[in-house]
Parts: sequence; C-alpha cells; structure tokens
Amino acid sequence: MKKICAFLVVAFSTAIICFGCGELRQEMSNESGTEAPTSTVAPGGKNTERMKDPSPAVTQVVYPTPICYIVGDFNSIGNLYVDKESGVPVGSEIRQWDGTIYDSEDALLSRTIRVGGEQFSGEYRYSRYDLYNSYVTDYYAGEDGLQFAVNASTGELVYINLMTKTFFSQEPLKEEIDDIETFGAEIAKRYASMFIPIEEYEQLDYRAVPYQPNVADPPSMTNYQYTFMRRINGVDTTAFVTIQITSKGNLSSIVVGDVDAVIDKESELKDRFEEIDLDAIATETMSRLFPNKTSYTCEVKQKFFVVTPDGEAGACVWAESIFSETIMGEVQMVQADYLFLVK
Repeated sequence: MKKICAFLVVAFSTAIICFGCGELRQEMSNESGTEAPTSTVAPGGKNTERMKDPSPAVTQVVYPTPICYIVGDFNSIGNLYVDKESGVPVGSEIRQWDGTIYDSEDALLSRTIRVGGEQFSGEYRYSRYDLYNSYVTDYYAGEDGLQFAVNASTGELVYINLMTKTFFSQEPLKEEIDDIETFGAEIAKRYASMFIPIEEYEQLDYRAVPYQPNVADPPSMTNYQYTFMRRINGVDTTAFVTIQITSKGNLSSIVVGDVDAVIDKESELKDRFEEIDLDAIATETMSRLFPNKTSYTCEVKQKFFVVTPDGEAGACVWAESIFSETIMGEVQMVQADYLFLVK
C-alpha cells in the first residue's frame, strides 16, 4: 500500500544555504501595536456609568456548502467505482496532482543559483505540479548529479539536493558526530529558520535513513530528516520545511512545502473548517462509492489542509475502505484507498 505523505514534494523560498555546522543568521523584525478601548460617559447627572462604544458591525463570512471530490485512488480497483451512478465528482485538481511532467515553453533553458557561497548551474529538465502544491515547479539538473528547482511563477529556489556523486564518495568517509539526533535537530532548526518563523511550527519526530551501498556492509552514514509543520486547528498542512542532515553533521537537502499559499489562506482554513467533520464527510463519500457491500469498514488514514492550483483553500482526506467482494466465484476481502478533496 502506497502511503500518502502530505509533506511530499517541494516548495521553496530563495535562501543562502551554508554547508556543515556553520552559524546561520537571519534578521527578522515584527511590528505590533495595540489600541486602547474607547469609552464614553452616559448623559444624565451623577453616578453615570462609563460605557464602551458599541462595537462596529462584524461581517459574517458565509462559506459555500463543502463538496467532496475524488482527486486520487491508490490501488488497481479504484477507477472501477468512479462512475456517474455514485454521484461523487472527480476534482479537476487530479489533472495537476497526478505527477505528470511536461515541457514548459516559459521555463528558462538554464539557470544559475548561489548556495553557500558557491554557484551551481543547471539545464532545464521538466515542469510539474508537485503534490500538493498550488504552483508549477521547474526542475534543473547540473553537473555531478546536482538537482534543484524553482517556483515557475516567481523564479525562487524551491528545492535543492546536494547529494551528488562526489557527495556520496566523500561524505561517508567523514567522522561521525556524537549525539547526532539532537545535534542534527539544532542544525536543522537553523536552516528551517531561513524559510519560516520556526517558533510557529511544530517539530515532528525525525526519520533516520541509512545509506548502505552494499547490503552485506553496515551503513556508511545516515541521513536524518527533520520536518517542521504548521498546523491549523490541529490538522497538518502543506506548509512545512524538511531539512536533511547527515550523520557527519552536514546538510544534504532542503524541501519546503507550500508555505506562502497556506499562510495566505490560513484564516479561511481556520474559520471554514473549524466546524466541518472531515472524517464524517470522507466516510459518507466512501459509502456512496461502495454501496451494499458486506463486512464494510472505512478508516481515515490522514488529512491535511492544502491550497489548490486555482488558489482555493481545501482539505485533503486519505480514506481506506475494506469490504468483501465475490471475485471469480470466491469471496475475497478487497481494500480501496482514495484521496478526497473537500472544498
């Protein structure tokens, strides 16, 4: 079963990336102000009460009734049940979020980026909407296996993978860092702070990925992945940063999710979906896809807020259904996984 990751593919802001454990500096300023509440004196002699001015009328935003769309299925039987009789619409986003790559006439044929005091150049390879981004990403490849990508709309660096052929030949030979899990997290926070206000994001559990060229040999190094996630109403979002640090204490890659788009839509996501039961919507939708099934179950595996390529705020829900089905005269248990988009 293919596991869905909300933190899958890339969105980045331009930044200077310093290699190793060097100090990163970021200057941030925040301006805030408060206004004292006003009050008036009620007319009419002594002992009058001081009363606050009536609050200005607040416009209540009325959101449309949420509709649940199919934007993905994750096994061989899925499409058999996406038909008109189910009444479940297929979202147009499926055409962008299906991983299809294409050649963009607007992309520059070559680009040069500056990272950690060094310049890297690459030739254009392809474009696509990465899961589940709101914008197109242009990918480039440089010498020695270097890979990077930019936001096609802004030209900002949105992905960097420093694991080149030279990297894999030299990095494993370096000395291991003691207590790298903790030390690596501190390095990762410094890098992540280049893209996000780190104090507003939640650090998830790290993931260790051993590098083992030969199965018979022990790993020659390990990559530690640290993800910093912005949550809204306790729900994951595609606003995240993932930093990968080697067990030698050096940066190997950075992935930044759809940070700006989610922040722009944060108020709408918070207000609109606060009272919406996403689990109930997904379960009801799944039951329409599989009516009259026996031994039927439905479980929500994951949910996260997104912004669509059309700029709409929405919630993705990955649900899994298990039921019995007669196949070639034999009753078998069948599993179906769908990704729904509620917007």
